[in-house]
Amino acid sequence: MTLYPRVVEATLMAEEDTLEVTRLLHNHQRLNRGLDKAAKEAVNAHAQLIVRDLKRGVLPPHQIASLHLLSYFKDTQKYDSGVEFWNWLVRQDASHADARTYGAAIELLAFSGEPLEDLEVLYAQAMKLFPGDFSEYHLSPGAIVPDRRQPTIISGVRMSLLQGILTARLLHGDWRNAYLALDTALRLYPTQLPPRIYELFLYERPLSEGYKVFMVACRAGNVPKGTLLTLVLDGLSGLQSPKLDASINVTLAIAMLDAFRAFVGTAGRVEVIHLNALIRGLLGGLYNAMEHDGLDLATVSGIEQLKEAFQELGIATTTATFNTMISMGGKLKRPDVVVTASKQLVEYGLQPNAVTYRTLLNTGGDLDDLPLIESSWTRLEEASNSSATVSLDLRDWQALARACRKSGHNTYLEDQVAKYGVSTSPSIQAVIRREMGRPSNAAIPKSPAATFTPANVPIFAETISALLAQLQTPALHNFHTSPLPMGPLSSSPSDESTRVLYDALTTDPYSPAPPSSTDRKEPRSPTGFPLADLRFENWRSVNELLALAERNTRAMDDIVDEALSRGEAVGRRGKGARGDSRPAAEIWGEEGNPQETEGWEEKALRLRGLARPTGPQV
Repeated sequence: MTLYPRVVEATLMAEEDTLEVTRLLHNHQRLNRGLDKAAKEAVNAHAQLIVRDLKRGVLPPHQIASLHLLSYFKDTQKYDSGVEFWNWLVRQDASHADARTYGAAIELLAFSGEPLEDLEVLYAQAMKLFPGDFSEYHLSPGAIVPDRRQPTIISGVRMSLLQGILTARLLHGDWRNAYLALDTALRLYPTQLPPRIYELFLYERPLSEGYKVFMVACRAGNVPKGTLLTLVLDGLSGLQSPKLDASINVTLAIAMLDAFRAFVGTAGRVEVIHLNALIRGLLGGLYNAMEHDGLDLATVSGIEQLKEAFQELGIATTTATFNTMISMGGKLKRPDVVVTASKQLVEYGLQPNAVTYRTLLNTGGDLDDLPLIESSWTRLEEASNSSATVSLDLRDWQALARACRKSGHNTYLEDQVAKYGVSTSPSIQAVIRREMGRPSNAAIPKSPAATFTPANVPIFAETISALLAQLQTPALHNFHTSPLPMGPLSSSPSDESTRVLYDALTTDPYSPAPPSSTDRKEPRSPTGFPLADLRFENWRSVNELLALAERNTRAMDDIVDEALSRGEAVGRRGKGARGDSRPAAEIWGEEGNPQETEGWEEKALRLRGLARPTGPQV
């Protein structure tokens, strides 16, 4: 940044240098999101300087440099600057922008609030301006791949342009055309999609859909980021609740194990945060389940073996792991889980921290255990008294107020407030008042205790065993010979009946047949799939995703209508892995809609906007 102005003024920059400068700018922004305000302003000023020099003509243009600048303005939410730069770019010659640049521009404009209709027009214009080898045809929903067994080798097909319009459709709620764009991408490049395409669905669609997209990526051997696995695991455990049937909570725990297996099976890099999320979900499967039955034993044993497996992988268990177990013990009303976790924390040679004591406070409230509340608060006091830099803060008082509110031990809170004289602190006073205004445990209706062991416990135990075996002998999972469950509403008709329609829609009966498989080697995905089979499975998964999206949309509309009929405000729900509510959890327990009258072929064709094909194949 310091040398840049002098180098530019000396006219030493070539086109590739412009690309490198903008790439460094973009990567710096991606890798340093935690910069303070002053540092961010300095980086943004540098970006504006680059734009100014491009406009002055003293910096040689480069199409991908323009892409990096547009993406930088999008990622930093400097939409006005990005739009202004794009409005200038679009008036320049082809040395400044190509199809990839247009894709980045469509994403930026979508995030800035540009209407979808205008972005679809811009997408169509880019197709005309940069046709490549018939890109407009190859990126259309009904395009035919010449040989479904082979990789696609077509020059000039820019996936960044398709990614741009896919992003715009997702942000504007056009899920149908977004999934058709995903279908196109998977048909063209079943094993080589940009990771960002998968990520968009996890962040912008409900969890039931995002989960299936995550599994589609793993099945093809596209390794998702570890943050996406965390998002999936946290989302699933967040759906578990004592309000749900025990079998649904167990199903959600199984789904977490399957997602973990899929991630490990693509050589994904696991971290301790994943272990903690998985433990939370396994314990969450115990909501409304009977104690000391097969589920209970499988859960306890599985958690211990998982911790050992992670240790063998060189991933040490941390204090946060036991904090998770303590917290879940309180939510489950299981003092034995709390005691075991507290003992193991010490046995592992770890030290409890302030988070541990706050967690124990909350757990004391969940269990209505005043001695635990008192001892945990005392530990926090001791920690603050023994340190010159640490003192009781808002989080400590919030935890104490929450514990006393849950358990109804308000007198103890009042005594501590009087002891420290915090009634004079407006911020602490506000925190306490906010917490005490919430309902106590006594005011929350309790779910009936389970009187049976869920039928899916054997599957739960088998899935834990399979994951442990996978962790002990890390290798790419063969999804072809050993398929994993793909999430809710995955029950499809037999391969034979499904393939008839698939073949009718994805082949041209009037084109010459591709060479026989004996003439050319059939490549496979890293996960063992012949490309023809993988393309077929992807097509089926997109059908399921379209059906899921339609169901989720209808469920959300029902929730909105019900809320409006009661005169309640409605926020934006059902979006992203953390946005599902109780109906979104119950979908994991559905085998199908018994009142469904529409056949799977009719539904697939309707959701894809297609008429039934005619010809010798159907």
